[in-house]
Amino acid sequence: MIFTCPVCGYRELPRPAVDDLICPSCGTQFGYDDCSASHVDLRREWIRRGLNWHSRVIPQPRSWNPLVQLTEAGFAVRLSGVNMTEEVTRTVIGDEPLITVRTVAA
Repeated sequence: MIFTCPVCGYRELPRPAVDDLICPSCGTQFGYDDCSASHVDLRREWIRRGLNWHSRVIPQPRSWNPLVQLTEAGFAVRLSGVNMTEEVTRTVIGDEPLITVRTVAA
């Protein structure tokens, strides 16, 4: 049986996210880091630090993409729309929007 990290959405934890388990993706040490911060706060901190793979022991999966991981776990929502001259993509992680605007040829 595999488990999902409640902070970053990594889906290959070997056991539930408790009792000093460290997530190889975000580096959260459960039973320690989550005693003083919520999973949402820990997620924001991981995002702020750049969404980097944490483990030096467990290799980063080949096709690993932290934004896809967050989205598939339900922690991020990607919205797209087109304005007459701009294509707007907004990715919302928790309540922290990341907005990308690209000018489109008219």
